[in-house]
Formats: sequence, structure tokens, C-alpha cells
Amino acid sequence: MLRIDFCGEVHELEESEFERSDRVFTIGRKADLVIDENPHLHRQFLAVACTGGVWWLRNVGSAMSAVLVDVDDGVEIRLPPGADVPIGFQTGKVRFEAGGTAYEIDIEIDGFAAPSIEVDPEDAVEGDQTTTLPQLTLNQRLVVLALAEPTLRSNESAVSSIPTSAQAAARLGIPLTSFNRRLDTVCEKFTSVGVRGLHGDSSSLMANRRVRLVEFAVLAGLVTAGDLGMLDSIGDH
Repeated sequence: MLRIDFCGEVHELEESEFERSDRVFTIGRKADLVIDENPHLHRQFLAVACTGGVWWLRNVGSAMSAVLVDVDDGVEIRLPPGADVPIGFQTGKVRFEAGGTAYEIDIEIDGFAAPSIEVDPEDAVEGDQTTTLPQLTLNQRLVVLALAEPTLRSNESAVSSIPTSAQAAARLGIPLTSFNRRLDTVCEKFTSVGVRGLHGDSSSLMANRRVRLVEFAVLAGLVTAGDLGMLDSIGDH
């Protein structure tokens, strides 16, 4: 169950109800959760949905951005118009501003269990868990970790700390061409399950997809600070 609390108005969303009906819960000026009558606020600004057992937050507005905050880890991810992110933590906040007025919504998932990436059999180790997310090889998972490392170590915004592909390739000790091939495969796998913003050919779009991948992986709990030892041990092999 996902609990949404805005100034004492609480809405409890049951996963089973949303999965059966493809329902979404809207937030805005005229929505399931009415924020207030602020004319600068979209009628429907944010939407909450549940797909494959994962809760998602979507920005369905056209001009405003929101920030999704993991309270425990302090990670903040900006959600621009048209973007969506999985809610990959138990307790968080959604913050946004409309016409100079700041708003904050509390969110909590009862019985939260962080998803994990399913690993190919040859890379599996004891304790790996299987989810509905695509399989990643160990090398592909290291690509995600190399891009997410600054965010996981410092809890900074993924946008401000994302490495370039060349920097991430150097971190893994592999050629840039190899890194890009693995990154392409990772992006294709997550695109196949509905994660948007992971395709692009221009340099700006390529940078955006690295940011999008880190946002998805960190907020979904697919990579955590506890996984960074995999990077630190690369030189030992």
C-alpha cells in the first residue's frame, strides 16, 4: 500500500486495485488530491500508478517540475514535465513550487521491499533475488554502478554528478567502445519494460539517457551504496 499525506489529508492506495484497473491517482488543482486553487498549479500535475508491483510517479504537467526525495538516503531526483520515476524506497517526499508557493507531500510504502536486478545464471551469487525487471549480466550491472557511483557516494543530484561515458569506462578499466555497447544493451532492456528517456543519438540526448538511467536505478533501489564494493574490487581481479 502507498500512503500519500498532504497537510493531514491522507490517501491510501492499494496495489491490487491499481494493477487490476490500470488506474492512476492524480495530484493537482482539480484532481484526486486537490492541492489548492493556486492558478499557477496544473489541474493535473502529478500521477501515481502501479505497474508490475512497482509504484511510479509521473509528471503529467507541461511546465512545472517536481523533486522526489528519498528521506532515508537523502537522494533527490528532479522530475521534469513528461518524466516518470519508480518510487524505490519506503519513505519519501515530493516537493514542488507553483507561482512562488512551495508544496510538500509525504509518501510511504507499507511493506516495502526494494527490487533487485535479476542476474544472469553465470553471474549469480547466493542471495540474488528475482524480480520482473530484465536480466543484467554482471558487466552490465557494473556499467550502471559506474554511472551512479558519485550519486551513491555523495547523495547529490544525479544531474549534477553524472560521469561521462569516457569517465565511467575509465573507472571500469575498459575501452569506451565496450562501455557504450554495454550501455546500449542496458538501455534497450529497460526501455523494453517501459522506462522512457533511454534512447537518443545526439550528444545531448546521450547525456540525458545516462542521467535517466541513474535516476531510475537509484530511485528503484536497483543499485545502492552497498553495491559499490563491486567497483572497488575491480582491480583485484
